[in-house]
Amino acid sequence: AVDLDVQFGDLGTALSLTAERTLAQLTRTSQIDATTVKLFLTLYKNDLYVLAGATDPVDADSIGHAHVSVVLPLLAQNFEYVIVDTPAGLDERTLAAIECATDLLLVSSLDVTSIRSLRKELDALDHIGVKAERQLVLNRADSKVGLNPSDAEEAIGMKISCSIPSSREIPLSLNLGTPVVISEPKSAVAKQLQQLAQLYAPLEAKARKGRRR
Repeated sequence: AVDLDVQFGDLGTALSLTAERTLAQLTRTSQIDATTVKLFLTLYKNDLYVLAGATDPVDADSIGHAHVSVVLPLLAQNFEYVIVDTPAGLDERTLAAIECATDLLLVSSLDVTSIRSLRKELDALDHIGVKAERQLVLNRADSKVGLNPSDAEEAIGMKISCSIPSSREIPLSLNLGTPVVISEPKSAVAKQLQQLAQLYAPLEAKARKGRRR
């Protein structure tokens, strides 16, 4: 898992990890190859490794489009799945990750600003010819805010693949540093997240091994 919200990313915090090495530090090495990249990963558990962005927002400036374009394919050589958490918007690092991606997981909540922003982003991706597969996740899907999930689907132009309900288990899991699918596996939100994961766990997993994701 790569935290590409390099200035204010909190992937490590969500997993209660303290990364000794980061992507920002990796960019300052003399040579970036598959072996070097492995040295900058932080092990969580169960074969999940995290590449943190930067420990200081100032360090994030050292990470450019070219670095992302090199690092993600190198990770894909050694891992069946490479999951990239990006910031909001389409900065140069996010666009570099999208160029490497086989799948895009798009997230919206049931508010007009979120829906409109995602629609604009999709239009921009279409304009630059991005062909990656797309899935839509509706966050806080049970919010009573005057909009229905069908309204979001119509405005965005995509069917919802997974609906994540509002849940106190989420902030609790973040505070604990343990994913909700581990801390509360029987909760409604965990079941939806497990269903989401199944979208990327086909029966032909072996045939897909090595594909960049």
